[in-house]
Amino acid sequence: HYFKQTNLRMDPGVVFVAPTEETAHDEGIEIPLDDDSTCNLKVLQSQFANAVGLRFRAPDTGRMRALRMDDCGKIYPPPQGWDNLTFIVVVDKKRTRDEDSSEKIENEVLKPPTYHNKKASNDKIGDLIILGLSYKATENDVRDYFKSFGEVKSCEIKKDYGGNSRGFGFVSFVSDEVAKQVLTDTYHTISGRKCEVRIPKRTEPERKLFVGRLPRGTDEKDLSDYFSTYGALADVYIPKPHRGFAFITFERGDDAEIVLKQKHFLKDAPINVTLPDPPAKKQKFGEPEYGERGMKPFGGYRQESSSYYPPFATAGMVPSPATNTIHPQPLRM
Repeated sequence: HYFKQTNLRMDPGVVFVAPTEETAHDEGIEIPLDDDSTCNLKVLQSQFANAVGLRFRAPDTGRMRALRMDDCGKIYPPPQGWDNLTFIVVVDKKRTRDEDSSEKIENEVLKPPTYHNKKASNDKIGDLIILGLSYKATENDVRDYFKSFGEVKSCEIKKDYGGNSRGFGFVSFVSDEVAKQVLTDTYHTISGRKCEVRIPKRTEPERKLFVGRLPRGTDEKDLSDYFSTYGALADVYIPKPHRGFAFITFERGDDAEIVLKQKHFLKDAPINVTLPDPPAKKQKFGEPEYGERGMKPFGGYRQESSSYYPPFATAGMVPSPATNTIHPQPLRM
């Protein structure tokens, strides 16, 4: 069943436009026409950013029919006029995919910058991300454009496995003042295409660390004195009784990143510093129990059989297949 045209009561000088046929009732809007009864593409794009034309469902054939547009962006009405028809926006799918890809790229977790010393400043701007690059743009094109602002430190366009541009890249400058000047304008035109330049979003690194293989007698003060040389600590916790491990939390995730990249010795003994393991997932009733060495023989599925034994069965007790009653049975060791 094709989309049925509705008898729309249109005000003179407007055309009813919707993004899709399915959303015409909820998302359709009226677009004003020019004095010559044509629809201006720029007016259409003010409501639908990637619009490149209009089409409609022909009442006589039930098929989609495109509207004619000239080089000036004027969209001409069909022979039956604008009234009593719903017009669907034709979008540039390639450009829409580029924008969706750019948004996805920006939302990805970007690799934190590599720190070479403990005094790495958090005030450094670092790399700037360039979104919406033309696929024809080269690194030389990007470098030549940004050289007009100041000295470029590095420039990179991200590419796929085939060596083709992915439509975004990174640029960094020797001076932060130059980077700030570039950021004053959100959009820049590179290789004939408008691009967005901004500071990439980064997720805050983990601030809490696990410290293992602690020497005997280690207390909170020993850990605080040692790790505070890397940055301010928010918390130091050693479980009681002493079990050879502890947890430390930095006020800044960047300081914790530095600690993870180095080897550590406390009281002339090596200690292990890693990210804490996530809490174990709680087992649901009826699910098999897995340990480090495989399945556990009771409380889930037995190792030598795929049949399930109820949780109330205890060691040495197995159910009878016929009556489902519990009978003692010696364990096989």
